[in-house]
Amino acid sequence: MLRINLNKMYRLRGITKPGVFLSQNGFTKQKAFNIVKLKTPALKLQNLELLCRILSCTPNDIIEWTPDKNDTLPDSHPLYKIKPAESINIAEMLKDIPAEKISEFKLGIEELKSKLNQ
Repeated sequence: MLRINLNKMYRLRGITKPGVFLSQNGFTKQKAFNIVKLKTPALKLQNLELLCRILSCTPNDIIEWTPDKNDTLPDSHPLYKIKPAESINIAEMLKDIPAEKISEFKLGIEELKSKLNQ
């Protein structure tokens, strides 16, 4: 079953108030509420594109596929590429790093960002 999971992108982007974030970035307050509460039966492609733009991601980052228990698709099927991955919690990862090493972590992130911008 395909579903939209924005929670992981909110966490990755440090967004603590998704409704406010969405309404400040092009969605009406009602649409933002519906998206956050997953009360929208369908998502227009223009809204999906706007989400991808403001969250700096692709549709594959926010659409997940979970196989049904009777699913017979082979493991090589392309849908497996959007199966939910292990959640990454940066804050949790950083809690065990000594304070003097945090600057190294920051440098690594900045290096990765500069490579992505090339």
